[in-house]
Formats: sequence, structure tokens, C-alpha cells
Amino acid sequence: MSVGRSKNDGVVGAIYNDTPGPVWVVRPDSGNNPCQLEPGKGAAFAGMEFITLRVSSGSHPADAYSDIRLVDPFVGWPTVTLSGPSRIGTSCPTKSYDASRLREGSTADLGDPATSGQLQVVRLDDNADVARQWSGSDSAGDWPRIDVRITSTPAC
Repeated sequence: MSVGRSKNDGVVGAIYNDTPGPVWVVRPDSGNNPCQLEPGKGAAFAGMEFITLRVSSGSHPADAYSDIRLVDPFVGWPTVTLSGPSRIGTSCPTKSYDASRLREGSTADLGDPATSGQLQVVRLDDNADVARQWSGSDSAGDWPRIDVRITSTPAC
């Protein structure tokens, strides 16, 4: 999964399902092609400037979901935001959780297992070869590597 506009800033990583059931992951801008992650499985992602990943425990549009936004700003530290839950046709109490100033080697827990779902983000050491390979961009040398571990899914 990759997306974005600027070849100079971006983020690469992997998203893992640490829940007991399947998790659906989709890029909201991708035309709704969901990827199902079974428990213990993961998938790589890359995005220029940013990437948004939508997660839910079901593949139906009416299922509760939360959005994970990973950003590599032009100036400053990478940020991860978890927003949710949302559900089409209902008014869920949505809340945002931020992990900012993510330095290499840092870890942050975001969310609420009863509502937005919960995840752990890990900023790995930057690796130009990995960034170039996963993104397909020759100028991806300083892209942060951030792994996302889903520990519970959104509920509404």
C-alpha cells in the first residue's frame, strides 16, 4: 500500500494484527480495496508525506472503524494520530489520540479498547534501503520507519 505526493517526505512501515480475530485495513483514498489481516499477520505500507489507514473488525461499510494517520512533515518529527470510532449511519463519540515527536526507538500506545480501538506505534531506526525498497522512491532516504500494532479493534 503506498500513496502521497512529495517524493522528499514520507513514511514506511508495517501494520500488524495483534488481536484474536481478523482485522480489515483499507486506505480510504484507494477505492475501497480492503486487506484482511488474520491474527498475527502484517502488511507493509508506504506513503509520501502521509498515509491514512482505516481499520475495522468487519469488512462491511456499516462496521465501526478508526483512522490511523501517519505523517512525515516537511519540518519536524513524525506524528501518528488515531481517530475513531466512526460508523456510517450512526453518531459514535469520536476522539483523537496523538503520538507526536516520535524519535527513533520510541514507542507510544494510542486509543481506548472500548471505543476507538487500541494500537501501539513503534518508531524504528531509519533505514534508507528499506525506505527505498518499500516506497519505490529513490529519494526516500530520510523517511521514518513506523510499525503499527493493532491490539484491539474499534467499537461503536
